[in-house]
Formats: sequence, structure tokens, C-alpha cells
Amino acid sequence: MLAAVEVRALAPRTVANYHRDLSRLVDFLRARGATSAATVTRLHLREWLSLLRRQGVPPSTAARLALEVRHFLRHTAPVDAAAAFSDLPLPRAPRAPLPALCHADVLMLLGAPGEDKLGLRDRAVLAVLYVTGLRLGELVALDLKQVDLSGGQLLCWDGAGRPRPAPLGPQALAALARYLADARPRFAESSGSAALFLSQRGQRLSARAVEGLVRRHGRECGFDVTPLRLRQTCAQHLREGGARAYAVQQLLGATLTTSRRVPSST
Repeated sequence: MLAAVEVRALAPRTVANYHRDLSRLVDFLRARGATSAATVTRLHLREWLSLLRRQGVPPSTAARLALEVRHFLRHTAPVDAAAAFSDLPLPRAPRAPLPALCHADVLMLLGAPGEDKLGLRDRAVLAVLYVTGLRLGELVALDLKQVDLSGGQLLCWDGAGRPRPAPLGPQALAALARYLADARPRFAESSGSAALFLSQRGQRLSARAVEGLVRRHGRECGFDVTPLRLRQTCAQHLREGGARAYAVQQLLGATLTTSRRVPSST
């Protein structure tokens, strides 16, 4: 199989690496009864990619190897067989998280929505996401009864059903109080929804809608924003303010074993 591979205009080390990678694949395929390119199936390659993942091969490396295999099969397999592998999903490397927003950017973002009922709602959503660090799913699941304006907090539940208070702080408290007084009653005229944040039709605001409004106001300010970036910004600003990492994790409902650790101050 390797003898059929045509390699031109490549550095000797690149050629050596190419043959090393393909030799390992050929050994894998032969162990499963595939002794020629014509006998290789999509299932074989899916098993191979799964093996790479279990072995801890980085997604970027696995994607490079998969591209090499596509090239290999284009030159060695029958046309119909090679075409079957052209759309084989490639492993994707996780995208690096965006850095936390600075305080000036947060103020700009909170000032982006207008003063109509949509603007008041959007400002409340942005302020609550930033100040509390709620997850997107937690925000859209909030009901009106979970708001305690006099106590300055929201009562949330984590994935295990345990209660978790989320302090609002002056920014979010003011934005939420104004939304509840001047905007939510107008959204709720056509429905009796118990949800805290409502759409124009009076229904619970969806996660997709929240993601869209966050991104839209971010674009108006000239930068990329997502609910996750606001959560990370909340964590970073709490740490910069002197909060201990464990306290921030407890506040945000994170665990010490989470893959997205709360940033440490440096």
C-alpha cells in the first residue's frame, strides 16, 4: 500500500513522518483484515480515530493524520471508495477561550441596549450574566419567584438540585428592578408565563435568543461576546478584586475538577 503513495517536492523529514504515520495505520488496518486500500471502510477509519482519541493524541494531530489518510486513499483506493472518505469528519481542536473583558468594555456593553422594553430586558440579561456568572442554561431557566430584590439575590439550583444563591450587586440589581417594573409587565400582557426573562410574545426567552442578543450587543461595541465569556469575565474580575479561587468556584457553581478552571490571579 505504501509503495503506491506518490510524494513529490517534500522535505525528507516530512516524507519520513508521512511514511511513519501511514505505516502505523496500515498495521492497524491489517490487524482488522483490511489488506488493501480497496478493502478499507469508513468504520475502519472511525475506529482508528477513536483509538487515537483514547491514546490521548491531540485533536490537531489527529486531524493532520486524518488529512494524510484522505490524501493516501485518493491515490490508492478506487474512485468510489476514495469519495466515500472525502467527507469523513475531522477531529476538531478545542477553541481557546476568549480573554476576559476589561471593566471599560463591560460598561460599554451594559450601556449598549436602548431604553425601550427590549433594551431594558437586554440590559438586565447582560448585567445578570456578568455580575452573577450564571450559565446560559441557568439564566433561561429562571422564574420570577427566584428573584429576591429585597435580598439582592437570585436563587438558583445546580445540576444536582442544590440551591445556590447568586448575589446581584448594584449593577444587576438596578437593571433587573427596572426591567421588572417597566418592561416585563408589557411582555407578559399576552401570557401568564412564570419565566423571568420573556420574549416579545410573552414566552420564556430561549437560550438561542439570549446567545443572539449577547453577541449582537457585543458587535455594536466592536468586540466578540458570548454568555460564556461573560461568565469567565465575572470570575476573573472577582479574582482581581481579591476573592479566593475556591470562593469564586462556589459562587459560580463550579467544581474543583472542572475542565474550565477559574482563572488564578497573577
